[in-house]
Amino acid sequence: MRSAIPFLLAVLILSTGCQPSTSTSTGSPKATPQEDSVVPAPGGPFGENCSKDAPLGACAELFRELELSLEPDLRLRQQVRLALQERCDAGGLDECRVLKATNPYRGFGPSEWAVAHKAYGERCDFGDLRACEEWIVLMGRIDGYFFGSRELEGEYSKACRSGDAAACRNYGLKQHGFLSEFGSRGDEVGQAFKTSCEGKDAVGCLYWGRLQRDGRRTAVDLAGALTSFEAACVGFGSGPGANRTATGCGEWADLLRAQESPEKADAALQIGCEAGDPNDCIARLLPTLGDEARVDDVLAELDGLCTAKFSWEACAIADQTRCERAVVDGGACARWARAQERGLGTPRARQGARASFDRACAAGVEDACVHSARMSERLLDLEFGLFGGATPEQAALYVARCDAGEALACLFMANWAGYGAEAEAQELTYAQRGCELGSAEACEVGASYLRQQEPTLGVNPMLEKSCELGDLRGCSQLAYAKGNPAGLPLHERACEGGAAASCYERGAVAVYAAPNHLAEGLPFLKRGCELGHEPSCVVWIDAEIRQSRAAGDLTLPTEDERRNALDAHCESGLAMACRQMGIERQHKADFKGAAAPFEKACTGGDGNGCELLSRAFDGTLSQDGLQSYWWMRRACHLGSLWACKDFAEELAYGRTFGVDIDRALELQQANCQSPEMYGCTDAALLSDRAELLSDDAKAARTLYEKTCANDPGKHPYACFNLARVQREGRGGPRDEVASRAGFEATCKAGSAPACLYAGLAHEESNSLEASEEWYDLACAGGEQEGCVVAAFIDEDAERAVEAGKAFDALCEARFGAACRHLGLEAYRRGEKEVAIERFRLACDLHEAASCAGLALLTADPEQADAVYNRACAYRDMLACTLTREELGGADWLERVAKESPPPIKK
Repeated sequence: MRSAIPFLLAVLILSTGCQPSTSTSTGSPKATPQEDSVVPAPGGPFGENCSKDAPLGACAELFRELELSLEPDLRLRQQVRLALQERCDAGGLDECRVLKATNPYRGFGPSEWAVAHKAYGERCDFGDLRACEEWIVLMGRIDGYFFGSRELEGEYSKACRSGDAAACRNYGLKQHGFLSEFGSRGDEVGQAFKTSCEGKDAVGCLYWGRLQRDGRRTAVDLAGALTSFEAACVGFGSGPGANRTATGCGEWADLLRAQESPEKADAALQIGCEAGDPNDCIARLLPTLGDEARVDDVLAELDGLCTAKFSWEACAIADQTRCERAVVDGGACARWARAQERGLGTPRARQGARASFDRACAAGVEDACVHSARMSERLLDLEFGLFGGATPEQAALYVARCDAGEALACLFMANWAGYGAEAEAQELTYAQRGCELGSAEACEVGASYLRQQEPTLGVNPMLEKSCELGDLRGCSQLAYAKGNPAGLPLHERACEGGAAASCYERGAVAVYAAPNHLAEGLPFLKRGCELGHEPSCVVWIDAEIRQSRAAGDLTLPTEDERRNALDAHCESGLAMACRQMGIERQHKADFKGAAAPFEKACTGGDGNGCELLSRAFDGTLSQDGLQSYWWMRRACHLGSLWACKDFAEELAYGRTFGVDIDRALELQQANCQSPEMYGCTDAALLSDRAELLSDDAKAARTLYEKTCANDPGKHPYACFNLARVQREGRGGPRDEVASRAGFEATCKAGSAPACLYAGLAHEESNSLEASEEWYDLACAGGEQEGCVVAAFIDEDAERAVEAGKAFDALCEARFGAACRHLGLEAYRRGEKEVAIERFRLACDLHEAASCAGLALLTADPEQADAVYNRACAYRDMLACTLTREELGGADWLERVAKESPPPIKK
């Protein structure tokens, strides 16, 4: 076993405070001592700021510092994130909001619905309007599962009629989506808020005031709105438990300011600020930021809001002010730039972030110079993400570039001009312009629009030009348009370039001709099958069987003949035959039987076989996200186009690990060169192409080279980016050797992402042994993907015990997917007790499906129901919609295990 595994385990243990498990993937986990199960030494930044007794502000501020850092400590960031997650799950909504700010895809609040419902309800009762708004969203998700919408509304309605002001408000909140509808339902909502306010409920007054102000469900009544907002702000009662909402103060102040009562408005904001609403405090401070005599005092107040109340907005405004003052604070500029780049406390503004990085650079923050270059190099694709459209401003930029003669910009607009008849006409215009400028893809897109408008058009000049310019999709389409035999030479050309459908067409014409030409058609069909085209595989094997028969025998091959032929080819090492064998078994619902030939195809170098195996682990055979991820990776590395597309989305959205836009774009760019992939010309991809950003890319590469020169340790981010652009061929020639060396040097200087890329570079050159060392180092640096890949490489090499240790370490490091993977592996081996223990660990880490699996293995019905309810509370939709008995009890898991393949070894 390689020497890096003990190092991997040691680092994981130190970084999580866990003792190493003495179990392997083949044994039962043993209890471990708890004395050392602590966070790193109290003197470290984590212990000082994020211990259980530390205030939220200290931990949140450390989290913010790590999130905005130009080169964050990944392990420390993960520890802080987990600490905040624990507080959030215990009902700490402030901690939940800190986490939500950095991850827009994160659900509201604590992981358990019951805890979230209680926490939001209590905070809403206390007057936290944001909690009320989030509670509305939460109830909308919960009702269909275990509360029952009508029953809940009925309870509120009944209590409201009995004079319960809070129930009236809750009834209004529950129904507030009907406010925009005509008829009595919306009137009921308005009346509920009015009754709630009359019953001295502050939140009810706030909502009723909004209706009065806006004239919804009642006549416009600004005087009444002022009274309602004042009541919401000042509240009812006194002391800490006073029934009031600070948000009402802001609404009250806005209305007072509109009526030209600035002093009264300021007083209202002061009440809201003292009541704990940081937004009211900020609103009071903003007008004074222009007063140089007071700016330092104001900044001190903003800093207090940033830390004590942890307001992302206050943090961002303070950094912005320090950055834009006469004496520029470079560190503040760098943080402000990162906040703009990520939309933390301020709207996302990539152009603004680039300008702020430039300010920080000018103030002496060298890494900010590199970040500025990074944004220059890839500004457009960062503006709107990997799979999104463009804003009007970005579209205008492309239009200008198209008018200036940039073919790819025209192609972009041909794909993204919009919807409707007018937009389609514009798209055709842009496609024609791009075609004239020499874009083969634009010609093909334009021809496609013409075919939609005139289905009987057939051959058209744009399609011909597309093929002339080398677009194999265009050649394939032109061949179909011309028909046979005129189109056959074009099909041959497209097939040679990788268009599988053309291979099939060319081969099938020969095979089914009268008289047939089997020998002529077989090479084309075999080529189509190699490219993953199932119909080509079917006709290829049939034609081969027919060719082996006596002359004149035209009967179709039997199922036994086809199966025997595929089996013989598979045994001889022909990977695509193994893949087709698996597909035919899948067609007969023999999912377990399909796994072995898919595995054999994959290990034989067939990427499409790996892709099918990945999809099997994503639901057809079983649910094992890590297995699915691993085989998807392998499939992409072996050239499976659809696997690369899926893998690019996986990386772009960070579904299993963190987001990696660079790798995602690289995969999409390479993928879209294929004649088999359509619809790849999205905005991000086009902006990523060197022709559109050639000047910026060259300038960025020059800066990376200059900054990185001679000292990778001092500027790891610059050296990492230099290696990346060398790998991608951006701003200069592609240089894989220099790129790999750069990743290795930067990894040794302490950059975990560089270690991951170094491993990737070796893996792509088919050197798994060499890649393993670098993946271990990435893992040690906090990159969980490195941990998982290194463990699967062990499984590939049949080092099951060591792979088990690596997964054990990941599980002990609180990576729930690893615990679940180990549970599934144990269950497949028949080790029920080990599976239960692993599922329990994963369930405790809020892995919802593991809770369901644990429930199905738990003998005691009461305990099983309790765990099953946790699966629903952790948002497993199947557990929420079906009872444990309806799901099938333990029999369901038994069936899953029987239909699942055994642990895969090479």
